[in-house]
Amino acid sequence: MTDMNTLISFYIQLRDKKKEIQQSHKAELEPIDAGLMKLEAKMQERLAELGVEKAGGEAGTVFTKVNTSYTVEDWDSVVEYVKENDAFDLLERRVSKSAAQERGDVPGLRTTQVKAIQVRRK
Repeated sequence: MTDMNTLISFYIQLRDKKKEIQQSHKAELEPIDAGLMKLEAKMQERLAELGVEKAGGEAGTVFTKVNTSYTVEDWDSVVEYVKENDAFDLLERRVSKSAAQERGDVPGLRTTQVKAIQVRRK
């Protein structure tokens, strides 16, 4: 039977090795992620120049998608709205995105929409 000290020692060694590998992968991925971001910006720029939301080529299709998020700026206003309108479907540990979209203008929320590039392989 393996004693607890040996188990702990092995665990720490594996945890350290995992962290080392994660750091190595992070460093390896940085230039790739930077390249992808530059390409996304170029494709978004090109779509804007063409005045289109999507374009295709032999390798695949690029298109824009609007991602919407809601951030509470004034929690008291949101809670008051929830109580007055029996809108408890808005509440999670964050405001429910789908409920906020359905209700429209909710006091205390800021709506953020970010246009992102997505690429599909053919």
